Amino acid sequence: MKSWLELENWYLPFIVFVVILSVGLLPTVEFDGQYYGGGVVREWTLNHVFLVVTPFEFRHALLAWWQQAAYREEVALYGLFTVNAFVAMLPLLYGLMKLKIELYNWHTLSVFESKQQRLKGK
Repeated sequence: MKSWLELENWYLPFIVFVVILSVGLLPTVEFDGQYYGGGVVREWTLNHVFLVVTPFEFRHALLAWWQQAAYREEVALYGLFTVNAFVAMLPLLYGLMKLKIELYNWHTLSVFESKQQRLKGK
């Protein structure tokens, strides 16, 4: 029977955090006339996440700040988004890991009970 302390891949939820963070930290690369990588991802995050949840009065100030922001400031704002997204995903990740533990324990118990019944001759 597995428990949270014995889970061999307890680090999987943190990989989600690292992947989300690293996508925005990659350098911007141009390929065949299209831009891919960090700057595009950070810009998309600003337009589709921050401006949507920011109150109307502060949107212009945020945009003005973003236009003057250096690379470090862009990464800091993107890091803030990443941490908040990870915290929002924690209940889902917790549920998935709990389901994995319960399914593993159910399977182990079923195998044990079937072996026990075979040995008893039922």
